[in-house]
Amino acid sequence: MVSSDEIEGRIDPFFYKPYFKTLQRAIESKNYSELGELVEFAKETWDQKSVFDNQFPYIEISNIDTSNGEIAKTDFVPVAEAPSRAKMIVREGDIIVSTTRPNRGAITPISKEQDGFIASTGFAILRDLKDSKVLKDYLFVALRTSLSLRQMEQRTTGGNYPAITTEDLRKIKIVVPEIKTQEKIVSGVKTIYNKARNLRQEAETVIAEAQKQTAEMIFA
Repeated sequence: MVSSDEIEGRIDPFFYKPYFKTLQRAIESKNYSELGELVEFAKETWDQKSVFDNQFPYIEISNIDTSNGEIAKTDFVPVAEAPSRAKMIVREGDIIVSTTRPNRGAITPISKEQDGFIASTGFAILRDLKDSKVLKDYLFVALRTSLSLRQMEQRTTGGNYPAITTEDLRKIKIVVPEIKTQEKIVSGVKTIYNKARNLRQEAETVIAEAQKQTAEMIFA
């Protein structure tokens, strides 16, 4: 049963599933803030003419490795062939969040080397923090947890390409613990991902060696 004070202008039953209500109550039992209260959403755009001579570095949603939140590759596209969605300028320290199928977790921070790159309009660009009670690194980690991704899923609309609006993304509730706890969480996550990266590299080396030995056996 949905009470009148829980209605948010949505009439689709999916939005009011009991699971989402339970999730909201769990988050609200902690110290939390809405995303829009914590960070500014940047709207810096490229005119698709200036800045670049021949090619421009372009970040699409498909370029994000959702397993680790890193940019797997960057496409370099001729300026004359710029897609209509290639308009968002990203800066060092930004966090970009895919608004199409956001629950997949295509969310990544922008590095110094990627400053000035162009991203698809399919991303929301989170830039300047509004409140010192949250760390940018922690915000990135928190956004990629199921706590946030489920909220994004709840707020999506559309059939084949479900998407979340910037307005709804601002309403995502982020649990905000003490700074020391945030630092501990970020450190722990980085350690886990570094370990996973090393294991992946070791696995690739073993596979390559196995392929080499197989080829040698075939030609023996």
